[in-house]
Amino acid sequence: MGPLKNKLCLVTGGSKGIGLGISKKLAQMGGRVVLLSRSDQVHLAKEQLPQLNSSEPHLSFNLDVSNPSQVEQLFKDLKEQELRASVLVNAAGIVHNQLLTHQKSSSIQDIININLLGTTYMCKSMIKQLVRNKEEGNIINLSSITGIFGNPGNAVYSSTKAGIIGLTKSLAKEWGSKNIRVNCIAPGYINTDMTSGLPAEYKEKIMESVPLKRWGTVEDVAQAAEYLTLANYANGVVLQVDGGLSL
Repeated sequence: MGPLKNKLCLVTGGSKGIGLGISKKLAQMGGRVVLLSRSDQVHLAKEQLPQLNSSEPHLSFNLDVSNPSQVEQLFKDLKEQELRASVLVNAAGIVHNQLLTHQKSSSIQDIININLLGTTYMCKSMIKQLVRNKEEGNIINLSSITGIFGNPGNAVYSSTKAGIIGLTKSLAKEWGSKNIRVNCIAPGYINTDMTSGLPAEYKEKIMESVPLKRWGTVEDVAQAAEYLTLANYANGVVLQVDGGLSL
């Protein structure tokens, strides 16, 4: 049945892109996946997941991770249904490609609320559940290489991704003694809806700067998530999946 048999896996941003790709991987590993997204598309996305155990169907819920009350209610609802999550993947995120001086305050706030605060709220509720039940757990946060090196036109986005790295490392130190592992993935340029709007010449320029001479795929990131899910001694890791771009 796979290494995640009888494991409940929560994935934010699960309706498309990297979140959905990781969800498919977790399902292939035998996990029971709970897809979470603001978009109603999440319920259709659930039907794309491999179903290895018909007695434990995958689930999907609408959730705004930037709303702490909604996050807390999610975990209360899971508790009432006697569902305990073992794995959390925080993949919800947005980006607005603009110079900071041109960016509206509402846009800045949205990026911070969803990318950084949303990840923080989910980690908080997940860890509280694990500690209360005296269970080990695994949290994987999605950062970005822009959170390490910065990127022009992405000042706010990059700052949230840098914050996620700091959050990940701090939580790994705080809760490692409780067998709660917290790691993050820092993807490079990946072919998703988020990057589909970039000019073709810019995409070509990026590809030429990557030693592997190609853009990354959602599957590349999903494989990294698979590794961190199974690597029992990995804690506080920032796994760069960028084809060598950051070398």
